[in-house]
Amino acid sequence: LWLLAHYFPPQDPMLAESEQAAWITCATQWLRFCTGILVVGRRVKAAWERFAPGLHVILAEPAVPIVGGHTPPLEGPLRIVSIGNVSPSKFPIEVVQHMARLETRHWQWQVLGEWNSSGSYESLLVAEIARHNLSQHVHFVGYCESTALISIMRQADIYVSPSLFESFGMATAEALSIGLPTLCFDVGDVRHWLGTNAYKSIVELG
Repeated sequence: LWLLAHYFPPQDPMLAESEQAAWITCATQWLRFCTGILVVGRRVKAAWERFAPGLHVILAEPAVPIVGGHTPPLEGPLRIVSIGNVSPSKFPIEVVQHMARLETRHWQWQVLGEWNSSGSYESLLVAEIARHNLSQHVHFVGYCESTALISIMRQADIYVSPSLFESFGMATAEALSIGLPTLCFDVGDVRHWLGTNAYKSIVELG
């Protein structure tokens, strides 16, 4: 029996300590029946190796083909796109607070991913957006098919990933494969894709 471990939940900074403890207790029990663990990211691999030192942990990174085709319109608003479920780990309210500085600029932000309009976090987020007069700028699209995602990213000016927690960071990798300028937090395996020199240059630029 092999476990496919897409995430290592205790790495999520927004996961409550009680939930972490419950997950660790459960995982410790069922890992006794496993031969090994398949993981999708290098950082996730290191976490699982520390957590289950007696098991084989094998890295199987997703394949991300270079597709190119980034051709945003020359006119119109600055088009920003983000992909991911809207949650405390994936869409920090603090990012919206920083975006308030751009209130008077001409821009549109499409957020693609799971969206629960009646969720407690989503309600807080909508209220924060309204408080900063950004309701005309930020649009929660919800779920999209993969072909639609690629089309939207090719038409965007910049991809923003305000995520605090990733295993691999598939959407960010896809944005980079299209050639879309990308702004993301240092989570998942992004520094491995960029390489040491490119990552160092970005850090030095602040």
